[in-house]
Amino acid sequence: MKAITYSDGEFRQMESGNRVEFTSTDIMESIKGYGKRRYSYSREDNVLVLTSGADKVVWSILSQQQDVLSVETPIGVYQLVKH
Repeated sequence: MKAITYSDGEFRQMESGNRVEFTSTDIMESIKGYGKRRYSYSREDNVLVLTSGADKVVWSILSQQQDVLSVETPIGVYQLVKH
């Protein structure tokens, strides 16, 4: 995870060790100070629907370049860099 632009417009450059990992069925979000969360998900076009227990959360893919993925989440826009 490279950076987050929060929904209030605040921008935060993320330090190393913060990450979001995708597998074919799960997303693992690991953010320092908040811990690790694993979600199962489904994808239709540019919309990811994450499931945590009975809760569903929508992430929308805003742009996808070779090594950078911008995803709108309820917290704000994640800028994810492929490693």
